[in-house]
Amino acid sequence: MLLPALSKAKTKATGAACLNNTKQLAIGMGMYASDNDDKVAGMSWNASHYTDIQAGQARGGEWTGTPAILLNPLVGNPRSWVCPLKKRGLTCKLVSGQTITGDPSVTGFLSYGFNYVGVVNGNGGTKRSSQYPQSSETIYIAECGGNDDANDTNDGKGDAAWLDTWWTARCYPTQTTPVPAGPARGLQMGNYRFQEQPKKHNSRMALVMLDGHAETKLGSKIVWGQFFATYSGTVNLGPSTVPWDSPVSNAFFDGHEMLP
Repeated sequence: MLLPALSKAKTKATGAACLNNTKQLAIGMGMYASDNDDKVAGMSWNASHYTDIQAGQARGGEWTGTPAILLNPLVGNPRSWVCPLKKRGLTCKLVSGQTITGDPSVTGFLSYGFNYVGVVNGNGGTKRSSQYPQSSETIYIAECGGNDDANDTNDGKGDAAWLDTWWTARCYPTQTTPVPAGPARGLQMGNYRFQEQPKKHNSRMALVMLDGHAETKLGSKIVWGQFFATYSGTVNLGPSTVPWDSPVSNAFFDGHEMLP
């Protein structure tokens, strides 16, 4: 009887620690906006982000290719971008096969991704936070999932921190079956980035909203309008158009996790 109780307590503790991370990220978000005319931090993607300039080897591209690089001086600790349960961001498997360890500034990977659908646009641009509707409901940062393989980046499972139109076109409700473990390149599936990310917290994921508060939520309780910053009409996922209040996930994916 003791082991299940200890396991449950550990799960609860790591969930609380993950939520505390997102609270730190939210503080950094607010400080950045305060210093930048109320603008939300944005960063554009390009392929050069996958190479560590000092070592000249491919790494994860999420550290330098997302707003994490802009927010971290205000967050203060690169390890705040690592979920204590997932631990994504502490290791990187190089193309050579060698695995290196460190924080996200070394590995290039993150446990938390950014809303590139309705907040950060494709060129990295954003608006003032006050210009987004329902800021307490609109998602800016969300826990994400993927692997730590530098050879599986650029739309592989080594990319997870861009919750973007590539993702919306290849995840639920378009993709309703589990994503298999292993490289994603060529499979054109995207649920691993969010809906069935590994090592959730009691089936929930941590989120940072544009008003600066953090919370955890089941994917099935999040609607697409919260990513598109749209609260009426429809949103275009790519292959299909759905009502703004359509759920991002379902009960099956709430309880399912991609193997790391």
